[in-house]
Amino acid sequence: MKITAFAGSNSKASINKRLVTYTASLFNQPDTTVLDLNDFDIPLYGIDTELENGIPNDVLKFSNVLKESDLLIISLAEHNGAYATAFKNLFDWLSRVDGTKGFHNKLYF
Repeated sequence: MKITAFAGSNSKASINKRLVTYTASLFNQPDTTVLDLNDFDIPLYGIDTELENGIPNDVLKFSNVLKESDLLIISLAEHNGAYATAFKNLFDWLSRVDGTKGFHNKLYF
């Protein structure tokens, strides 16, 4: 089973990243990837940006990792009663890739 985990935070000291890293380790699967949003150059989503430049390569890379995964482990940071802007921006971009609505119909928790 291929597992991908990521935190919906761009904090370098993210407790959510520590949580998904730990949780992924409990599955004891050799094919496990923990992604860090800081490793992807994802501009602020806007329809004008998309129309002018298309979908950024790093969004396509992120989407492909999700597509190839069997299980997603996601932990979201909470900011002012909502999820972090970094996650919302990623989610907005992912929803534009191939009409998949972001997570390629994968099981996630």
